[in-house]
Amino acid sequence: MLDHYLTDEQIESFRLKLIEKRDGIINARRLASQDISMEGMKAPDPVDRATQQEQEDGRMALERKDDKTLEEIAFALKNFEDFGYCHECGEEIGYERLVYNPAFTMCVDCKTIEEKKVR
Repeated sequence: MLDHYLTDEQIESFRLKLIEKRDGIINARRLASQDISMEGMKAPDPVDRATQQEQEDGRMALERKDDKTLEEIAFALKNFEDFGYCHECGEEIGYERLVYNPAFTMCVDCKTIEEKKVR
């Protein structure tokens, strides 16, 4: 096996950050669902309904973003034996990139190529 460019301590730190981020999203959702159920008990007037709809739209957008983040975290944790290496080309993702987001599973070059294909 090749020497890993990350230390065992760095890898464990990233793993814990991923778990902490995942748990934070799950807990925030739990709290938000409690808030939503309490809001549902109110009978808003037409102006309040419009505001409530805007808030709901914002919550839904945030939920979609959180869904994507949870998927990325789950993928990173599931494939943790290859942590720090691009799942497309096998190159190092880079320490600084992982510090920014430990759920990244692709190097900058492969991610750029993927984004160009989506456009």
